[in-house]
Amino acid sequence: MWSKQQLILNGLPPIVDAKLQQLHDQIVNGTLCDTSADPYTRFQTDAVEFFTSSQRYRLQGIEQFVHHDIIMGCNHFIDNLIMQHSISGLQIFEHDYKYYQRLCPAISFAQVGRLATDKPVLIAAPVPGYLDLHPRWTEIVIECENKNIPIHVDASWLGAANDINLDLRSRAIRSVCMSLSKGLGLQWNRVGLRWSRESNQNDSISIYNRFKMIPESLVRNGITAMSQVEPDYLWNTYGDLHREICRTLKLRPSKIVHAAQSLDRSQLYGLANMMVDKQSK
Repeated sequence: MWSKQQLILNGLPPIVDAKLQQLHDQIVNGTLCDTSADPYTRFQTDAVEFFTSSQRYRLQGIEQFVHHDIIMGCNHFIDNLIMQHSISGLQIFEHDYKYYQRLCPAISFAQVGRLATDKPVLIAAPVPGYLDLHPRWTEIVIECENKNIPIHVDASWLGAANDINLDLRSRAIRSVCMSLSKGLGLQWNRVGLRWSRESNQNDSISIYNRFKMIPESLVRNGITAMSQVEPDYLWNTYGDLHREICRTLKLRPSKIVHAAQSLDRSQLYGLANMMVDKQSK
């Protein structure tokens, strides 16, 4: 029987079950390893296929983003934007990634309908605090279109999401990133992909890619992980359990497999340990 004492408060760690732990162990001890002649090109090709082949979420219009760069997890994408614009030079909405408040405790959050024309928008999709797309996503995109404000999308949680159509067709959206961390429990080997509409050869991610400064081990481990686990593994495995836990504990199910909300949406709960415990019994 489930108990609310098993819920995780003040954190939403991803699922790392026996299969994903075994993958970690096999990669670390060398049982599984990639031997591609050009792992950087191979990773880009495999990552595009991996991220776009999900049947659980959709990246609508992603083919318009023709420039692909490897990133050391989505924080690399975020830090690159902060390097260019500073934290105060970006427009960030409340309930997004806690990292921004840790960097700047006095951060002033952006307001829909009052966006500044001289600062890019950085927004998660899904937003951690909503466990879904921002409820005013369409309004934000339209306002940015009208004001010619660039949007950069952090889709780091999309790999653990279900029933989300991320519409990227607006020309206001300039770049988007995803990583393998949430969907494959690969936070110990942070690697992912940035898609961009236009190439900027002078930003740090482009420089890292051009001179192969991304550690080869991260890239090869990412290739190996994608070859062993399908994109929708978490929801295909734990979707029914997610709904069962929420029904039993009277929680609101979410679109993120390892997280749920209270019925009044005031509290987020992590479910990862309950799912791993159930699988091991």
